[in-house]
Amino acid sequence: MSTLTSHFHRVWITAACGLVVAGSVSSVSFAQQKQKSPEEVYAARPSNLSQIPAGWMATNPVQLTVYFNLKSPPNSAQANVFLETWYRSIKALPDRVEIKLNRVVSPAKYSYAVALTFRNWEEYRAYETSAAFLKYYRENWKPEVTEAEEHLSVVDLVVSKEDRREAR
Repeated sequence: MSTLTSHFHRVWITAACGLVVAGSVSSVSFAQQKQKSPEEVYAARPSNLSQIPAGWMATNPVQLTVYFNLKSPPNSAQANVFLETWYRSIKALPDRVEIKLNRVVSPAKYSYAVALTFRNWEEYRAYETSAAFLKYYRENWKPEVTEAEEHLSVVDLVVSKEDRREAR
């Protein structure tokens, strides 16, 4: 894993989850932690949060898209096993999340993209701070993923009114 990628993952886990300290999970459970607001999570990071209409992060679906590469070559048996294990692991989590795995065509920097759509910010935060997710991240994702980039979006219901009905 490159130094930049390693730093990115440390910063993301530390800032977004607020539970990882020096590579280990804090002994304080998520239930004992105060749920961080979007403003708290993104206070020290560049974001477009100020452009998002008030209340949207709490009520609109939130989508996390992660672009990534694996140690194993695309289409290899090892890559397929990783992807199948990833899918089963995410589906087994108690959170309701819509999952899509995509193969990136362009830009060619990444081979894969996963899109996870949550009903709202609270469900997204519950997922990313859960012990099950953090365990999967440490034991499976980190050892196999060589490079990754994340994009967090809130679904714009101005033009996606059908999404709002489906989210309920």
